[in-house]
Formats: sequence, structure tokens, C-alpha cells
Amino acid sequence: MSRSAASPATASRPRKSPLRLASGGEPSFPPRQGGRLSPSQLRTMMIGEFEQWLRSRTNQEKRPFQEETVVAYAKAARALDAWMTEKKIDGDFTACDSALLNSFFRDYNAAHTRGGTNTKQRNLRHLFTWLEAEYEHQRLYPGTTQGRYALGA
Repeated sequence: MSRSAASPATASRPRKSPLRLASGGEPSFPPRQGGRLSPSQLRTMMIGEFEQWLRSRTNQEKRPFQEETVVAYAKAARALDAWMTEKKIDGDFTACDSALLNSFFRDYNAAHTRGGTNTKQRNLRHLFTWLEAEYEHQRLYPGTTQGRYALGA
């Protein structure tokens, strides 16, 4: 029997929806309250979109981003998301402006090394490049060149 022909036993059963969870576990988001997602849920969805966007792009050498790079950039976005949740900031990543990011970096620097904070700042640049392209978000890293990342005033 060819692969395209369905057996009588499977012909009567509906196919599994591609939207079903592969793990069979609980959904990653709790049920919506009032038909709206929480800011944290929105940010989590945005991180997923950001990861997909990165995987569809190429780096400066015109090669696809390596998975480790995608993970590092998403990790920086998750750190910002966790800080925004901790500070009870209402909104997704488009709520970020220079003052908010500077507060995040100040708090992050207080808990980490300067090098760790510089890495987060450099890795978050890609999130805000994506936000600018996809959501017409204001440019927070103006006039950046390789190795120089300055937040807007």
C-alpha cells in the first residue's frame, strides 16, 4: 500500500490538529481572563516570534544564525521579560523606552558583572531591531556600529 492511501481504519478518524500540544501536557499559557493575554504572556509570545525571525535571517557573513546565537539572544529577551514581570510593568516589549531599558541595565548590573551587563545590552539590540521592523517600535539603539551600542536619550 502506498503512503498516500489511507487504510479504512484511519479514514474514519479525524486527523490530529497541528495546533494540539505534542507533549500532551498543559498549555503553556493559562486560560485568558476576559479574552486578553497578560503582559507576560504577550512577551513570551513575542520572544517566540523573535526566535523564529532570527532563524529566518542571516548574520553579517550572510550565514544563518547558529542555534546557540538564537538561544543567547532569546535569553537576553527573557531576562528583560523577567525583570519587567518583577517590576510589574504593564505592557509587552513595545512598552520599553530608553529610560526603562536604562533601569533594567542598572538593576542587571547591580546583580551581575559589567561584562555580563554589556553582553545583555549587546544581545538585546537584536530584539529591538526586530521590534523596530515588525512593530514599528522607536529606535532605541541609534547610530550603532559594530561594537558600539548606545541607548537613545
